Amino acid sequence: MYNFKKTAEKMTVLSELMTGREQIKTKDIIKKYANGVTITDFDFAALDDKTFVVLTFAEDNTKYYNGGLVATKIFQRIVDDFEGDIMTARDEYAQADDKLHLIFELAETKQGNTVVRVSVK
Repeated sequence: MYNFKKTAEKMTVLSELMTGREQIKTKDIIKKYANGVTITDFDFAALDDKTFVVLTFAEDNTKYYNGGLVATKIFQRIVDDFEGDIMTARDEYAQADDKLHLIFELAETKQGNTVVRVSVK
């Protein structure tokens, strides 16, 4: 029989990576993981006509992180290199030995705006 509740619950989540995990904010990921995090999986979500990457990481599998512009660009390029096939990109990444280790830092532009700098370690 069709499970209406399960379908409805599934539609309330922007990415499957969010299910059963708590969101970690940028300031908290920077504070708690100053040496960066090792990305275990990625997906994309869309909200208000903006698409962003959703990341999980080895240091705490109970959390997910909504990446900003730079992190989204990194993973969008990866997917583009797989001819736009996100599932194939994710599957291959899951089997890769060299997982990406990203370091997030707050930086200030010349105009005084705060931005998140992402480094690949």
